[in-house]
Amino acid sequence: MKSELELLCSKYPKSIMGDYSINVSLIERGIIFMYAEWSPTIVQLRNLLLSLTNNSDIQLYIYDIDNSNSISFFDQNGLHSEGWGETFWIKNGRLIAELKNYTSKDLHNLKRRNNLLQ
Repeated sequence: MKSELELLCSKYPKSIMGDYSINVSLIERGIIFMYAEWSPTIVQLRNLLLSLTNNSDIQLYIYDIDNSNSISFFDQNGLHSEGWGETFWIKNGRLIAELKNYTSKDLHNLKRRNNLLQ
């Protein structure tokens, strides 16, 4: 049986889960989302996916912060997570925006950040 995370991600065709071989400096247009099963980050992910309804061409990278590969991946790419659904917008290999611990009230902010990737 698929987890809620897997079900949500399967609805967004441009999502990649747990690919630790990726170098952030090579991402042209993408969003990195930090997932923690023990935290309500699924709420942030639902809202992020909702904000991407009209931007389905943006690559979404999802990482479980409790995976044994996460710490070295985060260190190598200058990322961090405190378990609040940290979300990073990357354009031409550079971090251009980030947000954490957001709700449906932040949909406008999410869409605005998504549009920065156009």
